[in-house]
Amino acid sequence: METISLQEFSANPKSYLDKVAKGLELLIMRKGEAFKLTKVSDGAALPDEEDFYAQIDKALADVEAGRTYKMDADETLTDFLKRVEGTQHV
Repeated sequence: METISLQEFSANPKSYLDKVAKGLELLIMRKGEAFKLTKVSDGAALPDEEDFYAQIDKALADVEAGRTYKMDADETLTDFLKRVEGTQHV
């Protein structure tokens, strides 16, 4: 991982983006805050805005219709996930 200032990045963005494209993780510092720049893995796609909001709307409709899962108080997360995997909403 390489750490640089925002000014350094702004002075030569192509050079740094080329490094990130080759796998370097870049930490850019600005006013005491750090921002990590990494390459999105090949094949990974960010959802477009319309699809993202459609998924949110569907999730809200599922909750409103009671299509949810409830974890038992004494159940571990692993046990809960095994129980609901491949089942219909309860």
